[in-house]
Amino acid sequence: YNTGAIYANNIRLSQGTNALAINSLGSSRTSAPLQISFSNFDLANISRAIERNDSLVNGSINGNITLRDITTKLGFTSDLTIRNFAYQKNLIGDIGLQASTAAGDRYNVLATLTGNGNNVTVNGYYVAQTTDNALNLTADINNINLAAFEGFTMGQLQELSGSLGGRLNITG
Repeated sequence: YNTGAIYANNIRLSQGTNALAINSLGSSRTSAPLQISFSNFDLANISRAIERNDSLVNGSINGNITLRDITTKLGFTSDLTIRNFAYQKNLIGDIGLQASTAAGDRYNVLATLTGNGNNVTVNGYYVAQTTDNALNLTADINNINLAAFEGFTMGQLQELSGSLGGRLNITG
């Protein structure tokens, strides 16, 4: 069928309690939204497949991403959680992400980082296809545990300690 449509019916990759499922929502085979669901999906599997290294990233993803109008003007909503996210074997914490497209090429985002001494919320939006104030985010940093981010320095900084706090407005 050469319709240009994308339709998925009960695609599931799983191993034990790890699962990735892809399904089209609704009965229309030409415009059905596509939902990608994660259940305890281990990030180390992706790391091993791409980098052949299981220690680059770790954690388990739960939640959904729904894609709409895939072949015309892509839109999406997501509600994801990564539990025990670690980078380079350094535990960062739990990451939450709620994001969606809105009218006028606007992308709304609410992201959180909690656990392991971290408590951060980033809220705001990005508007594509504009040159004025396209980015408008606010990071409320109640606490960032600097030691958790040592892995991101690629060995340039060692034995980090302390914390950061404050509010950061990100615009442009």
